[in-house]
Amino acid sequence: MAKKKGVSPQQVSKELNHLLSDLRDIMGVHKDEPPGAILTRAREMLAAEDKLRDIPAGNKDLGGDKLDFHWVPGSIRRVRNFVEDPLVRSFGTGATRSLDSERIDPEGTLSPLAIERYCEYMNKHRLQPDGTLRDTDNWQRGIPASAYMKGLWRHLLHAWQRHRGWWTVDPKAAADLEEDLCAVIFNAQGWLHELLRLKYQSGAGVGQEVKE
Repeated sequence: MAKKKGVSPQQVSKELNHLLSDLRDIMGVHKDEPPGAILTRAREMLAAEDKLRDIPAGNKDLGGDKLDFHWVPGSIRRVRNFVEDPLVRSFGTGATRSLDSERIDPEGTLSPLAIERYCEYMNKHRLQPDGTLRDTDNWQRGIPASAYMKGLWRHLLHAWQRHRGWWTVDPKAAADLEEDLCAVIFNAQGWLHELLRLKYQSGAGVGQEVKE
């Protein structure tokens, strides 16, 4: 097979993981087996399948080798498609799509539990001293980086104290460690938002810093 240009080991590993999520038992490989070994096994299986085509029905003796796996509908097509073109991801339905190994993966990098808890924290703190509710995106109107920095340190200090088993003397401290961490997220992502907003507004490129 001609080597595909631009295919990194990471791409191969990610695509194999997708491919073998429902084929691992069929191929008889362990989930921790190196991608190279899995690809070799896939090629061996394809070679055996090709050889099987030339053998009379009911005879599974492949010249001394026994056929020790069984294909499920669509699985051989998926393995063959990947071995022949690792840049294309193939599904059992016949659908194909480009590899996504180099794209961001919010579903994998974020925790739905943490995100939901953070939203609950933000909703709780919409209530203002005068009894009115602020809009959920009120913070996007702009908060100085210095305010984010001070808030980040205060809540990080409180989280640290509770983590170490101490008490927090600040009367305005968050209710518990969960809320401390939510407040840390708020200040960190709010500050990051301001940095990125300034970058977009200034026309700075990726990796370029802008003055706050």
